[in-house]
Parts: sequence; structure tokens; C-alpha cells
Amino acid sequence: MVPAFIEDTSNSDAFIYRIPSPSGGWMLSSPEGQRGFINREHVRLNEKLRPLIRFVKLWKYCNDVPISSYYLELMTTYVMRTTGTIIYSWDLDMVFGVLYESQLRPLDNPNSVPGTVAAARAWEVEAAQKAVLRATALAGLARDKERAGNDAEASDYWDMLFGGRFPNGC
Repeated sequence: MVPAFIEDTSNSDAFIYRIPSPSGGWMLSSPEGQRGFINREHVRLNEKLRPLIRFVKLWKYCNDVPISSYYLELMTTYVMRTTGTIIYSWDLDMVFGVLYESQLRPLDNPNSVPGTVAAARAWEVEAAQKAVLRATALAGLARDKERAGNDAEASDYWDMLFGGRFPNGC
């Protein structure tokens, strides 16, 4: 259980709480606001966003990557805000590419919650960046094999991406 202290109740639909931050200290969070932000995009994207988020989080857990799940949810949602549809293999490749390009910089909290969300604790950022670099390379190779019509080799790269547990999961 995570300790949480109510910080702001001015919006009765989405209270703001102070919770422990992955980077140390405290951060502001609004679980109801976050759910609303993601749900709006999930509906807009024909209910394919949450499964995409699950794939990204599955990668995290299968490979023991020290990135905050909340950060991955937000990053995936922010990336998908620029598209009108989701094709899982294409968009996994895109999400990992954006994660790599961002160098895991903190993200703005959605829904008027002040502050940012850290990707990982300071001492874990380097390991997280290495994992993202590997994921970016593997997802790109899988997509290249798919485009070339070589589904068997693509599946091998997806399996490597998910720590040898594709398609069954962790």
C-alpha cells in the first residue's frame, strides 16, 4: 500500500494527492484524473490504448526494467495522442522509439496536476535507458521482418523483446 495524503479537493471528480515519488521525495498525483485522461484516449482509439499500455508494461515486467508503470502509462498515452488508430506492432515500435529519444525525461502530469512524473529513481535511470535502447532495437528489427513478410523471424525478435516469454507473457 502506498501512503497518500490529500492535497487538493477543489475538483470533486479528481482529488489531488501527495504520494512518494520514484525519484525520491513526494509528488502530486490524481488517480481519478489519470484514469479520465487515459480513458478519453482509449475510447477515441477504439479501445485499443489500454492493451497497448499492457504490452509496454509486460515488457517492463518480463525484463525487470526499473521504469515506473505510471510513467509508461502516461508516455504511451501521450505518444498515441498524435495518431488516429493503433496497430500494436507499429505502435510498440513507435512507443519504444519515443522513450529512447526522450532519454526518459520527466513527463508533465495530466489534468492540471502540477509537477512532473519521473521515469525512474535517479540511480536506476542508466539501467532503464539501456533497457529502452535494447527494446527500441528489437522492436525495430521485428517491424523490419514483418514488413519483409518474414513473420517467423519477426516473432523471434518479439520473443527477445519480451524476455523469451512471447506470446505467453511473464
